[in-house]
Amino acid sequence: MAVETEDVDADLKSLESRLDTSNYPKTHPLFSDKNKKALHCWKNEAGGGHDIDEMAVLRPKVYSYRSVPNKYAPEQSTELEIKLCKGVNRKAVKRCLTFDMYKRALMEQKQFYATFHNIRLKSNQLRTTEIRKLALSAICNKRYWLDCGRHSVGYGSVEIELFGGDCWRCKQKDPPAALQEVSRL
Repeated sequence: MAVETEDVDADLKSLESRLDTSNYPKTHPLFSDKNKKALHCWKNEAGGGHDIDEMAVLRPKVYSYRSVPNKYAPEQSTELEIKLCKGVNRKAVKRCLTFDMYKRALMEQKQFYATFHNIRLKSNQLRTTEIRKLALSAICNKRYWLDCGRHSVGYGSVEIELFGGDCWRCKQKDPPAALQEVSRL
C-alpha cells in the first residue's frame, strides 16, 4: 500500500483539530501546542522533522518504520529506524530485530524469534532465566481476514456469518441491506 499526495501537510491541515502536533519543530506550519496530550488526538510518531519513508505493521504494537529528515528540521540529517514489538524486551528488539525482518515477516509470512534474559522471582529466590519468544509473525489471532486480504473484522462479527468471508467492501461501496438490517437491531 502506498500513500500518494501532492502535499501531505496541506492534507493534514484539514485534520488539525484531531492532531497533536506539539512534537513538530517550531518552524513547521502545523506546529501547535493546542492539542498537546489531549485525549483522542493522533500524534505523528516521527514528529514533523521526519517523513515516514517505509513502514511494516504486523499487529497492534508490533511495527517498524524508516523515516528520513525533511525540510523543517535540516539539523536532523540522519535517517531513523524505529522498531516496536510488544512483549519483547527493548534491548532484545534493538539487538535481534531489524526493519528487514519486519518486512519479511509481513511479505513472506516468516516468523522470527527473539532470545533475551530476565530476572524472575520464584519461591522467594531470584533467578536469571533465558526466554525465547515469538517476536514477529504476520498471523493476527484477533482478526478474521476476509478473502480480499485487505479487510478484516473482529472474530464473532456478524459479517462472517452473513457473507462467509467474502469482502463486500471491495465489491461495493455501500453496506449490503442484510448488514444494515442487523445494525438497526
